[in-house]
Amino acid sequence: MSLWYRRKPPVAMLLVAVLALLLGACGRGETPAVVELPPTPVVSARLEWAVVRSVYVQILSEPSAGAEIEGHVRRGAVLRVHSRTPFTATVDGVRNHWYSVSTAEFSGWVFGAVIDTYATEAVARSASEAMRLP
Repeated sequence: MSLWYRRKPPVAMLLVAVLALLLGACGRGETPAVVELPPTPVVSARLEWAVVRSVYVQILSEPSAGAEIEGHVRRGAVLRVHSRTPFTATVDGVRNHWYSVSTAEFSGWVFGAVIDTYATEAVARSASEAMRLP
């Protein structure tokens, strides 16, 4: 045997060794492992809170400017948003969605142009406090 062979194995032998490792690593007939992960909370981009930015806003029974009045809220009131109409409407020349909202006293619909929406209650309350400052 030559000294060269001991130091540098032929390329063909390396190729055979790599193929043997690859084929040996692939199990035949084995079922794949099932990994069950715990549920992950979904971060929602939904707007769930609103703050009234107009001085005095009517809460209506339906998403329509002519609907029956359910109650009134003042500037800075924090509202829980339940849903938004898939369509936009024009009220007094302004185009926006209607939002289904509620307070501790009543629930109904407000036009989107008179509120600011927020993802969390904490941010909405902070915005409400900033509006009420003189």
